Amino acid sequence: MEDNKIVGVIIENKDGRSVIKGKVFIDATGDGDVAAKAGAPYVFGKDGSVQSPTMVCRMNNVNWDKALQISSQEVGEKIDEAVKSGSYDLPRRHIFLFPSPHKNEALINATRIAGPDNAGLYGTSTNDLTWSEFEGRKQIREYERFLKRFIPGFESAYIIDSATQIGIRQTRTVVGEYTLMNDDVIKKRKFKNAIVRSAWPIEAHGTDGVKIVHLDDDYYEVPFEVMLPEKVDQLLTVGRCISAEHEALASVRVTAQCFEEGFAAGYAATLSVKENITPKQVDIHNVRDFMISNGSEL
Repeated sequence: MEDNKIVGVIIENKDGRSVIKGKVFIDATGDGDVAAKAGAPYVFGKDGSVQSPTMVCRMNNVNWDKALQISSQEVGEKIDEAVKSGSYDLPRRHIFLFPSPHKNEALINATRIAGPDNAGLYGTSTNDLTWSEFEGRKQIREYERFLKRFIPGFESAYIIDSATQIGIRQTRTVVGEYTLMNDDVIKKRKFKNAIVRSAWPIEAHGTDGVKIVHLDDDYYEVPFEVMLPEKVDQLLTVGRCISAEHEALASVRVTAQCFEEGFAAGYAATLSVKENITPKQVDIHNVRDFMISNGSEL
């Protein structure tokens, strides 16, 4: 750092320690690692409570003609039945079973990973990450056993792979020039300086279960300033570490929105370098025009 300006990032690789220098940096770590080390203010979730991690997997040999006949409510009731029998340990009732583009394949998002005594887990803790990797793979085997026994169409199905690493929904939230508020999402607020449109529900995964709030027939927008950390120049944040209230982040953290944030940040960084200005001085209308001309729905 030079005062509040980033001039380089020190990294460790297989060939040792080195420094990446640059005029503008984009923190796409998901955890706000660069922003935090640069001194940007941040919080962990809501009063220190973050959304729980997950481990997804894929199953093959699924008969979707049969499986699509059962509703998500019925699946939840089957989970209740299995848990009540005492023979299954299934911590999450609301699970997602998605057909894959590949015939007879399913993407399974079913786990709810917590620490001992239902403690919250942090994706910035090495011990918590290690625990999550083990626990996540135990849980997908348990849900595989449940699906084969209770859900029509999964009788002969089997796991073909798990995610390459644990899925982290939330760690640091970097405080930005603007914070996306819960009301912005619920009231479907629009912004003149928007770089993302989103209709994704508030999908909050906590140690007490999944809470979903749908946005009916409308969308909200995300302003550019959520990617501009307070107190640090020459830096933009993208992904799940952008500035948002806890529940708002439970909507805006998902993949499509992250794509658009990355698009906006990449072009803003380009303008910043070309015009020799900070990202906070970039004309957002130029960014929006470029995004729209390249297919963004803004």
